[in-house]
Amino acid sequence: MSIYSLQIEKYVLSGLIKHPDAFSDIESFINENDFVNEVHYTIFCVFKETFNKGESVDKILIAQKAKNLGITFKDQAIDIFNYVNSICLIPTTRPGLIEGSKELLKFRIRREIEETGESIKKFANNCADKPIEEIITESDKIYNNKICAYTSANNKPEDITSNVIEIIEERGNNPILETGLITPHPNFNRFYGGIRPGNIYAF
Repeated sequence: MSIYSLQIEKYVLSGLIKHPDAFSDIESFINENDFVNEVHYTIFCVFKETFNKGESVDKILIAQKAKNLGITFKDQAIDIFNYVNSICLIPTTRPGLIEGSKELLKFRIRREIEETGESIKKFANNCADKPIEEIITESDKIYNNKICAYTSANNKPEDITSNVIEIIEERGNNPILETGLITPHPNFNRFYGGIRPGNIYAF
């Protein structure tokens, strides 16, 4: 199974240059590490910096900024202006850009899991004198730390207002319950009736 796609990298870069406003929708799950090709990596970094500064994004500006960095690529024959222009010839859509970015994330996860596997192999090859239980525990820790990182990164915020209507209706139907948990702050208790279900507090 492939762990990268230069075609998708080009597609995403083309989409970003043509639809820069879409970056706000994908920046939470895409970064420079999604680009294996060094030229693509540089173009993305330049785009991101330009976008975050609030400057206008176009292919000539991106190419000029990349050239000004003075980076020497492995392929000395690359003309950054022609390269960026060729990328922008790829037809893209905003929805396609978002889907392409998700694909790049999948490739990055594959690469990182493969690297994690190599770390486990390296650990296993250097622990011949350790008890089997310790080998299993340490190997499991290496693997699970990476998986937990993905899980926590993709967790959605909890909707704390999902049942607020029911709580308010219940309060209206039971006016006796006008006081919640009393706090050590008299003014807070006087204004808000203590800490009550259905209210959202920011301390």
